[in-house]
Amino acid sequence: MGTIISAKEARSLHGIAVFCDVVAGPNAEAIYAERHVQGATWVNVETQLSAPYTDAKDLGRHPLPHPEDFIRTLESLGISQKSKVVLYDRTSGVMAAARMWWMLRSLGHQDVAVVDGGLNALIEA
Repeated sequence: MGTIISAKEARSLHGIAVFCDVVAGPNAEAIYAERHVQGATWVNVETQLSAPYTDAKDLGRHPLPHPEDFIRTLESLGISQKSKVVLYDRTSGVMAAARMWWMLRSLGHQDVAVVDGGLNALIEA
């Protein structure tokens, strides 16, 4: 599985890979609830892909979580070292999905890809 995969290739992995909907921004959970790929789990950028912070000017708005915290998040999502992981977001994969891809790769996870075209491409496929 490459870094970026087509929606068609991603669809062929349905039922095999762990699909993560990495929608971000205001009302992200409601947006996920309204429309997502069947079987995909919502990943909360604010709480699962970021560490808590009190002042954005010190650490930025989304400081990286401690690696152990991120590993616990992955376990809660059903992701193990052997999992194939498919990530998508609402911006063709260039924002939140790319962040999670990078975070997984930084832990050494190899079998992870972002869907080219994001949710809309998956639904069209």
